[in-house]
Amino acid sequence: MTSPKLRKSLGPWAIDAVGALVLLMLTLGVYLGAVRPTLERRDAEATKRQEVEARRQELRRLSALLKQLENRSASVRKALAQTGLHLRGASEANRRLAEIAELATRSALKVDEIKPGKILGGEHFDVVPLGLNGSGRYAACV
Repeated sequence: MTSPKLRKSLGPWAIDAVGALVLLMLTLGVYLGAVRPTLERRDAEATKRQEVEARRQELRRLSALLKQLENRSASVRKALAQTGLHLRGASEANRRLAEIAELATRSALKVDEIKPGKILGGEHFDVVPLGLNGSGRYAACV
């Protein structure tokens, strides 16, 4: 241990101060080596849990929106099927013109001119205007 001369020269307060300093260093070492990293990990995990919960809520919201849009799409498709309306692409314009000419002939109408107009682009579809000139009895025209 320590010699009596050293104890006398340092005095009791110095030995207590050295002991307190050693305890302070040990406490600081334990805090920096074990406590602080544990606290940082806990904070990081809490942050990740919050992010996961936020993403789960967003997933639930988007899933509900998807289901709503699928239901709406199904009802629109059903309504479209019930109308009997079959839209065709602008690439089939010539075939459509031939069908119109054939219908006019079967209805005893004389078609002088069928003139397709310029394609008008819309948000969801394109429109091909048609100009039709001809003659026939009124009853056949309506």
